Amino acid sequence: MASSRWSHRSGGFPAEAAAAGSRPGAAAARRPDPGPSDLGLHPNVVQALICVAGFCCCIPMAVPAAHIVALCGDIGIKPTHGAAMLSVMLGSAFLARQAWGAMADRIGGMRTVMVARPARRWPSPASC
Repeated sequence: MASSRWSHRSGGFPAEAAAAGSRPGAAAARRPDPGPSDLGLHPNVVQALICVAGFCCCIPMAVPAAHIVALCGDIGIKPTHGAAMLSVMLGSAFLARQAWGAMADRIGGMRTVMVARPARRWPSPASC
């Protein structure tokens, strides 16, 4: 009786796990081995590489945004002006993503990447 109450409180998970475990090969029948990917790597290895690449890309891009207000305080700019710079930077990023996304919808993703690559090299008005 106690085990059925525990199963009821946990949403029936123990009963489902016991039923799945009682049939030999039940898990293997539901999930076939995906095999190698186009690169010849196992899909789990590809997923791990994508996670590492995302981490190595996003962290360096996020660090300046996280420290811009503190940097402004260190070099004598008011923290409120640093917060305004952060707001302008985030607003510009939002508008740029909307624009590049609209372009990608019209001409395709790969062509947009090819157009965006030289655009990153152009000097901004702030750097002139």
